[in-house]
Amino acid sequence: MTRLGAPLLRLIATLLLLLVPSAAGAEVSAAPDITVDLSGVTVDDDEVAIDDLMGGIALESFGGLPPGVAVDAYHDLGSGEVLFSTDATATLGTVTAAPEDVVRFDGSSYSLEFDGSAEGVPAGANVDAVTRDGSGDLVLSFDTTLTLDSVTYSDEDLTRFDGATFSSILDASAEGFDPALDLDAVQHRAGDVYALSFDGNGNHAGVDFADEDVVSFDPSGPTTTLVFDASAAHTGWNAADLQALPEPGVLPGIFAAGVLLRLVRRRR
Repeated sequence: MTRLGAPLLRLIATLLLLLVPSAAGAEVSAAPDITVDLSGVTVDDDEVAIDDLMGGIALESFGGLPPGVAVDAYHDLGSGEVLFSTDATATLGTVTAAPEDVVRFDGSSYSLEFDGSAEGVPAGANVDAVTRDGSGDLVLSFDTTLTLDSVTYSDEDLTRFDGATFSSILDASAEGFDPALDLDAVQHRAGDVYALSFDGNGNHAGVDFADEDVVSFDPSGPTTTLVFDASAAHTGWNAADLQALPEPGVLPGIFAAGVLLRLVRRRR
């Protein structure tokens, strides 16, 4: 096989970055289920690592959570506001949040965005994935099987809440995902396309993924694509489960370009 010279590799890498105009401003927001070291930055399970994919990592700590409470669902609303859920009941300012709730944090104060018990979510259920769809409705996944508005959802499914009623978005096992997996992170991308992460390793439509990876699923194909290989970005992810997802600007080509740039540096 012909070996490409460094000048040609640099040219290809540059072209890839040009083809992905959002690369420089893209971010991956990721919450680990354990304390991890991401290229020298320690991230606890009560924090979210905001990776700029260019070597910089910032931390979102939500103002500081009580000891023993971990973040297990997260969505960036923009303008300094985020949604998140915790794996245990926590007192946050004047708000008491249970695992079935979703909290809004504006950088200084907390409020309940979704009161699970008031909306019929049984005690003991945990919101372990949250995002918003294109219309602004909440999209949720839970860590257990439950029935909402006469529809039964497993822990690998997605439900939409429009402020009054629940409806199904994704029946993952019907789409061929292993029902033994728990969908524990989600990010809306476009239309009916969602980025997903699960609590274990799996394969869907010929695409292998680990619990720290992110796949994009388009039901119209259906098409499954690996969009973020976390352990390739930071080896510290190998031991952890990723519990939050890339922001909408992240595309497969961004990470591919980053890998190629590292290859160029090694060859120089």
